[in-house]
Amino acid sequence: MANKVFDDKQLEVIRFNNGHALVLGAPGCGKTDILSYRVLLSHQAYNVDYKDMLCLTFTNRASREMKERIKTTVGDVMADLFIGNLHRFCIRFIYENNLVPIDVGIADDAEQEEIFEELKGASQIPNWKMIQVPKAAAYKYMKENFFPSDIVGSGFYVDDETNNLANQYIEYKRENRLIDFDDILLLTYKALMEEGYQQKYIHSSYRWIQIDEMQDLNPLQFAIIDKLVAPDYDSVVYLGDERQAIYSFLGSRYESIVKIKEKAEKNIFILSNNYRSPMYLLDMLNSYAIYRLKVDATLLPKTSNKQHIDDGLMLINCNSTADQHNVIATFGRNLYLNSQERFE
Repeated sequence: MANKVFDDKQLEVIRFNNGHALVLGAPGCGKTDILSYRVLLSHQAYNVDYKDMLCLTFTNRASREMKERIKTTVGDVMADLFIGNLHRFCIRFIYENNLVPIDVGIADDAEQEEIFEELKGASQIPNWKMIQVPKAAAYKYMKENFFPSDIVGSGFYVDDETNNLANQYIEYKRENRLIDFDDILLLTYKALMEEGYQQKYIHSSYRWIQIDEMQDLNPLQFAIIDKLVAPDYDSVVYLGDERQAIYSFLGSRYESIVKIKEKAEKNIFILSNNYRSPMYLLDMLNSYAIYRLKVDATLLPKTSNKQHIDDGLMLINCNSTADQHNVIATFGRNLYLNSQERFE
């Protein structure tokens, strides 16, 4: 396949084109190359049109990298093939389907901070409050619009101050014709819940979908992607690192991974060869995965790079944030003193 050499497991993933699949692999296992070559093979061998493909990532940086890799592998097909994060896809969906008036603006993080400072009459709103207020506002929207319980969740508690600020924030957006990133997802999913939505809306049906960094999916994002699958679909492939599904502050939940595994059934591929990391780095990461994240050791990646540095990396158990600060300060001081001794 071109000049790129793949191992047997990578080739299995590239050639997969029948149903749902889950591909698990740590950074360095070649997921980006796999993603780009799947686009090429699916078009050339399986006759999937580029406009019927949807490539989703979760950061702008990952999106740019994916576009460059696919452009190198496939050519400049960006006019037909969508590559980007889910929010950008949903922005296109709601505006091109006229779900919001064209003069409605999008409040980004910086504008949200200004809005909260204006509503609260104070500067430097705490970061946790910046996250909690839009989340509370989104939860109210979901409850009011009868979203399914597995999307809404069993409950979402916030203190009275956050709840009051969320109500003010909802009203402020309404008066100033604004939506935020949570609204973008909610408006998209609400439209996808309608009967006959795939005939009613453009960009609502795809035969071929691949999702990178699937561990970042929260239930709402997973539900949106699931709705975008065409009835006569070829493949839906989720790729990611299960060990990274620990970032609760991002809203990711392990339930989404469980649902993906259920859909994939026997089509679960584990990329065990790491082509980037030296052994001393991988040993440390694997040790952390085993003892802290309780990951099965047989699922962890291996590397042929035998590079080793004595005491180059260490795992140190800390019981508190204060312990972490003390350890870092001590190591920093010792490094400084050792360097001073070498130059004397």
